[in-house]
Amino acid sequence: MAECAAIDFTNTFHHSLDDKGRLTLPGSVRTILDRSSRPDYLWLGWMPGESCINLYPVETMAELNAEWSDPARFTSVEQHASYLGLWKSQLETVVPDKAGRILLPPAKRNLAGIGKDVVVVGCGNKVQIWEPESKKANDAAAALAYLEDRKAERAAGRDIDPARRLPRC
Repeated sequence: MAECAAIDFTNTFHHSLDDKGRLTLPGSVRTILDRSSRPDYLWLGWMPGESCINLYPVETMAELNAEWSDPARFTSVEQHASYLGLWKSQLETVVPDKAGRILLPPAKRNLAGIGKDVVVVGCGNKVQIWEPESKKANDAAAALAYLEDRKAERAAGRDIDPARRLPRC
């Protein structure tokens, strides 16, 4: 979708939920959401094994729906039906209020281990909402995997680090 090219969330923000479990979306997230065809209509999702809640604009949901609806992505019709049902059952819509807040339902917060404090991470076509210690652990594991992959690529005569291929200023 052409509109989705304008949806590119970046950066990391530390926030606290209010007493009702609402998250005030960072200003830069709201600015990017304003590029969406429906900035007032968002989706929250979670899948087993994930340590965060994902927040999707409608453009990303359209892409994900197309991917999940393709049975060729799965090894069997049963697997397709099972995984599609699991994914769809964890989705719910949220509408930001006039102050740019969204409610993170208690059930979703529990699934992701989220308490009062959160880390909001721009992740391309979606936003991730993390419990701070889970985010630290995830980042540490990702950094270690990156360094191991980079070492293996170098040993094979390749380098996966794009920064090393860019001209220096």
